[in-house]
Amino acid sequence: MDDTALLRTLAIEPATLAPAPATVRTADARTRYGLPCSTCGAPSVAATTVTTPAGPRWLDSCRDHMIAAAKLRSAGGGFRGAP
Repeated sequence: MDDTALLRTLAIEPATLAPAPATVRTADARTRYGLPCSTCGAPSVAATTVTTPAGPRWLDSCRDHMIAAAKLRSAGGGFRGAP
């Protein structure tokens, strides 16, 4: 599943996501833990990036939405997270 379809499935408007750097390290993602989940607003436990027409954006996820995104990505071509 590509990022556009992932965001659409999770009902996330790309314009609401914070800009992310082109290259993300694990340390970058960890600084986002505890921010509101991009889907439901609960505290996030994971952060990854998605590609949007406006460039890379952060996708912050609570536990449930992290699992949902991982399942959706694996069903459609693999999971992409911070190295």
